[in-house]
Amino acid sequence: MQIINSVQSINLKSKIDLQQILEHLTDSYKPAKFPGIVLKLKEPKVAFLIFGSGKIICSGAKSLEDGEKAFQILLAELRKYNLFSGPDPEIIVQNLVAMDKFDFNLDIEKMFYLDNVIYEPEMFPGAIFKIEQPEATFLLFANGYFICSGCRSKAEIKRAIKKLEEFIWKKKLWFEA
Repeated sequence: MQIINSVQSINLKSKIDLQQILEHLTDSYKPAKFPGIVLKLKEPKVAFLIFGSGKIICSGAKSLEDGEKAFQILLAELRKYNLFSGPDPEIIVQNLVAMDKFDFNLDIEKMFYLDNVIYEPEMFPGAIFKIEQPEATFLLFANGYFICSGCRSKAEIKRAIKKLEEFIWKKKLWFEA
């Protein structure tokens, strides 16, 4: 299993001056009709959405560690220009996106008739399968690759994949490559 994107957030618990960020942090910009600003880092390669309320969202990190590192870099920059002086806020994982591959192919055509699967081959080559507990959405492809989204930890992803495998075996949706 490989994490291909993580979305994490922090709350500075104080208002932040967006105009000052735009002036001091050159990789930031203000999109039209957007209530915050966007700041991009090159290493790790992530994008921040920064709001005047002090809430900040980081997306694009390829690991939880990269997200944490990106937040440390941002907080250091904010402190450097006296835009934030509080303690390090808690980082909250909002969503992880993981990719993996089964050792077998999937019979996507059989999924067309299942109630809890969306498969419209004219629109998209994969099937969409949702589970609860943990809440996750899978994109499933005939070659055995899949993408899992919606979980907040690696442990949740592993539990979701286990449920997916049980579903595939129960419905006989697999075949050898």
